[in-house]
Amino acid sequence: MSKKQSRRSVSIRGSTYDQIRTYCERNEVSMSEFVEDRIAAFFGNGGSKEDDEPGERIKPDKLFDAARIFTF
Repeated sequence: MSKKQSRRSVSIRGSTYDQIRTYCERNEVSMSEFVEDRIAAFFGNGGSKEDDEPGERIKPDKLFDAARIFTF
């Protein structure tokens, strides 16, 4: 028996969806793989492929530090 899948949906602008779809078609990658990899890279937990972009990424917990400082 296979593991239970828990799919979720996220709403995005139509123009963003079209850009992702076009990119994925040109690069022969599924849209779900692309989105999962980008989100995983953002959160710093890898992805299915190596990150080609050099440089240090800001971890999400560091992004929220500004919310504690700026309370306007």
